[in-house]
Amino acid sequence: MGIGINTGEVIVGNIGSNRRSTYGVVGSVANLTARVESYTAGGQILVSGATRQAAS
Repeated sequence: MGIGINTGEVIVGNIGSNRRSTYGVVGSVANLTARVESYTAGGQILVSGATRQAAS
């Protein structure tokens, strides 16, 4: 398992009804984060260009 890190704005919150709800994250940034994570292998941490730029 690896870790993908990305930076940007997303929408988070409870999605569903009073009987059944889940906490979710939506937005293109969340999708890109999942794609970044998919390129990792065995304990790697991969940081996107947006995160690297924001950290410098």
